[in-house]
Amino acid sequence: GALIRWGPNKSIIAVITRWKKHHDQFTVIDGQRILETLVFKDKYTNDWKLPEAKILGIESSYGAIYRSFHELVFKDSDSEHSFSFEESDMIKYFESFARASVSTFEPTGFESHMVYRGYIDDLRNTDNAWVEAEIWNFHYDSNTTFPNLCQDGVTIWKDVTNNSRGFLIQTSILREIARIHQAFFE
Repeated sequence: GALIRWGPNKSIIAVITRWKKHHDQFTVIDGQRILETLVFKDKYTNDWKLPEAKILGIESSYGAIYRSFHELVFKDSDSEHSFSFEESDMIKYFESFARASVSTFEPTGFESHMVYRGYIDDLRNTDNAWVEAEIWNFHYDSNTTFPNLCQDGVTIWKDVTNNSRGFLIQTSILREIARIHQAFFE
C-alpha cells in the first residue's frame, strides 16, 4: 500500500491562520472577515498543502510538527528540538510569532486549539492501514508576517475559501476553522 505501516499512520497538521487585510482594513465579504492560511507547494504534486508532519519513531507529534514547519516555512533543517517536545512547547513556539508589531509596539492576539483528533478519510486508506491525525489551528489576529519566511513562492498565504485547491480533507478542515472563527467560506 501507499502508507508506511500497518494499522494507524499518525500525523499532525498545523493550520496557521490570520485575518486578511488590505490597507490595514480587514477584508470583508457578506459581513464576514476572510481568513488566510499559510500553505506550501508540495514538490511532488505542485498542490498547495497545509503544514503536516508524519509521526515516526520516537519523536513526539509536537516535535514532529515543529521540525516539519521549520523545514517547510523557513527552509531550516538544522534547527534543534527535543524529541520529547510537548503540547505546551508547541503552543509556545507558535505563540512566539505573535509578537508586538515593530512599528506600533501593539500586542498581537494569538489563540490555539486542537480542531480534531482521529481517523482521516484518505484515498490511501485500506482495511489494514489508515491515516489518523491531530489537527491544530494557530490563529493570529494581526497581519503576522513570520520573520525569515522563505520568499521562494513555495510558502505563501492563501485565502481560506470553498475554492481552495487541495485534497478534500483539507477543504473540510478549512471549512471547520472558518466556522470556528465565524469567517467567510463560501
